[in-house]
Amino acid sequence: MMAQAPAIERLAGQQPPAEPPVAAKSSPAAARAIAVAALFAAGLALPPLLLDSTWNAVLSLALIYALMGLSVVALTGFVGQLSLMPATFVGIGAYASGRLVTSLATPFWFAAPLAATIAVPVALVIGMIALRLKGLYLAIMTLVFANVVEEFIFTKPWLVGKGRVVDAPRPHLGGISFASDKNYYVLVYLIVALFLLLAYNVSRSRTARACYAVRDNEDAAQAWGINVAKYKLIAFALSGFLAGFAGALYAHWLESVPSGGQRPLFGLEFSLTVVFFTIVGGVRSIWGPVIGGTIWVVLVRRLLAGSPNGVNIAISIFGAVVLLTMLYRPAGLVAWIGDARRKLGRRGRWAGV
Repeated sequence: MMAQAPAIERLAGQQPPAEPPVAAKSSPAAARAIAVAALFAAGLALPPLLLDSTWNAVLSLALIYALMGLSVVALTGFVGQLSLMPATFVGIGAYASGRLVTSLATPFWFAAPLAATIAVPVALVIGMIALRLKGLYLAIMTLVFANVVEEFIFTKPWLVGKGRVVDAPRPHLGGISFASDKNYYVLVYLIVALFLLLAYNVSRSRTARACYAVRDNEDAAQAWGINVAKYKLIAFALSGFLAGFAGALYAHWLESVPSGGQRPLFGLEFSLTVVFFTIVGGVRSIWGPVIGGTIWVVLVRRLLAGSPNGVNIAISIFGAVVLLTMLYRPAGLVAWIGDARRKLGRRGRWAGV
């Protein structure tokens, strides 16, 4: 027994064997941030490097349309107000930016925000008139107002010039020119990405939660002490600003903005187009107009470009898709994509068991 004691003491004094190091697991938030950064970099760099000028022009137009659709999300998706005049605010931004640049020699970097700001008071006037209107009555009122602006404002020489065509040259910054389609795509991409980031942050703010309460049940929101009129006007102002800025980008994408004619550029057809592709993509998600706008522009500008009635065919297709979306998946294509991601995630977890 005495001989065993030193052996037991030696064993007791030994340190337990070290466990093998465990690989650090990255958090889901970090992995998501890396994926978003990679997608952002790919979207910025790959089209100018791999695609021709025509495709860069198409993609920049898709992003501009996405910003137009984001104005619909700010109004319909946030507070549930349906407007049929997004094209009116787009037109205000387009004509104002073009005139500021060409007539007043204002740099694009000041003209575009100023043009978007000019659309805000008009949006607030519409919002104040619309406070007591809902649903179909609101849609009809905005339609009438859009027609009034088209007939009596978008034809005035002080806005559209004597020739009813407003020039809108593409900008430059120091020695960098954005005149080419590839460079202009980079500019539009960065601006729209910034607005998407801002919209993402706003959608998670207290103001957005109050707007969602107004959208879901206006009477209940008012009973809880939420100022319904205030948040509706905020949504109208934000929608007008986004549409106005999209109009400024659109004007300099066109480089020459016409007015009037039997088929006005910023008429009812344009407004329906923006509303349609936003509903198809998902009117309650900031990514909905990105998906819907991209599908619309690629369909019209590329797939149906050779057809004399390409726009009419596309509107008919989107009208049918809007009907199916509202009947079977009101959340739009973005919800289907989310469902697919969740299913793939569940399969991956089961595969790892």
